[in-house]
Amino acid sequence: MGLTEIVLFAAVLACGTAHIATYTLCEDSDEAICKISEVRIDPCPKKTCVFPQGSNASMAFDFTPNFSSSNLKTMVYWAQGAGDIPFQGFGSDNACDYTACPTVPGQLQALNYNLHVGRKLPKGSYPLRWKLWNVDNEAEKCCFRINIRLTKPRSK
Repeated sequence: MGLTEIVLFAAVLACGTAHIATYTLCEDSDEAICKISEVRIDPCPKKTCVFPQGSNASMAFDFTPNFSSSNLKTMVYWAQGAGDIPFQGFGSDNACDYTACPTVPGQLQALNYNLHVGRKLPKGSYPLRWKLWNVDNEAEKCCFRINIRLTKPRSK
């Protein structure tokens, strides 16, 4: 098997393990500014993603910004009616750690993030809001919502 076949096989295998997650755009999102194409989460075999405490998850989304920025931030929030609360344990808010910077208007790109679900996070169902924005112009942003459920750790 040649190098091309190995790379192609690895790409197919990687795509086969992530699940396309159900998401909705945030109320204040504008697809003319930033279009979300797909959200992939592993594991997430259902409409609501289930994460056992102490587990790891990979999260990614494809987006097409209609703005250029090398100063991007990203954050995941618990979506609450009175205001958003930052997701405990989210890593760096520097989006350039997870996607190519600067963004190029009209060019599809992906943001990839690996998450550790802490054992101290409270069990329950939560709506999450994931936001990516240009620090120099906060109106230039991508934002979507997904639902997750945190459960007790898996038995060994």
